[in-house]
Amino acid sequence: MTKVSVVMSIYNEEKTLSETLISILTQQEIDFEFIVVNDGSTDSSAKILDDFARSYSNLKVIHQLNAGLTRALIRGCKAAQGEFIARQDCGDIALPHRLRSQADILDEDSHISLVSAWVDFLSPDSEYLYTCSPSISRSSQTLRLENIKDFLMPAHHGCTMFRNSTYNLVGGYRANFYFAQDRDLWTRLIEKGDHVIIPQVLYKATININSISGKYASEQRNLKNLIDQVTLARRNSKSEEPYLKMANDIQPQPKSIDFQRQSNSCYFIGSCLLKNHNSHSLDYFTEAIKYNKLHYRSWLKIFLLKTKFIR
Repeated sequence: MTKVSVVMSIYNEEKTLSETLISILTQQEIDFEFIVVNDGSTDSSAKILDDFARSYSNLKVIHQLNAGLTRALIRGCKAAQGEFIARQDCGDIALPHRLRSQADILDEDSHISLVSAWVDFLSPDSEYLYTCSPSISRSSQTLRLENIKDFLMPAHHGCTMFRNSTYNLVGGYRANFYFAQDRDLWTRLIEKGDHVIIPQVLYKATININSISGKYASEQRNLKNLIDQVTLARRNSKSEEPYLKMANDIQPQPKSIDFQRQSNSCYFIGSCLLKNHNSHSLDYFTEAIKYNKLHYRSWLKIFLLKTKFIR
């Protein structure tokens, strides 16, 4: 039996796809398959995948019409033959020993249902921003009901690994959740075992100015609250159906460009770079002002940088 099935969904990722593929396909000391669902890409992503698949027999490509991340993950996980399932996001990098390290944790303790790790977050230009490194390394399945909101989440969807059998036992990803499908799955996995965070950076995630989580932040928040209500209902032996129906109604809607959000994203990246004494911070503060000429915090940072009050 294959040890690990890595599942990834992509949509128009031609610029970053090859680097992500290589980071998984060169994983060390473990038997794995890599399942990539091409969710209706209209760029050259399909060709890149097919070219790689001709060179790597453990890369399995599924082409489908665009259905959204959740449905693509459902299809990818359904095809998974591995004992464990690992997630990966395109544009991110798995360190060479990531799969082996996480699989070892699951092998060592049957009471663990979910494994994640510390994550380095990078700028769109792959510059280091910060590390998410929780001080707690193990979250118990015996969480009190009132502490659901304090459940220690993995640092990133793409850095997780879980048992295939447990994934199917809890019902896997649910199509009701167009967004926040990761949180919905995690809250059910943690009811079957512990969540262990490996105190080591095994994953590098890129922060993009136009990320889904940023563009649809309000939808994400609404679904997060619904998931907390679903979890409470389930743990109190009540029906989840009313909440699942509500989740079905939260779908992506056409949106105009949110220049304020993009400006704030640039400012955040610039602030992280400035903290790391990276001179490219000035570029992001300047970009923030292009999106919003009244972004006073960026103007202040530019003034301080150019007058050398801060370095």
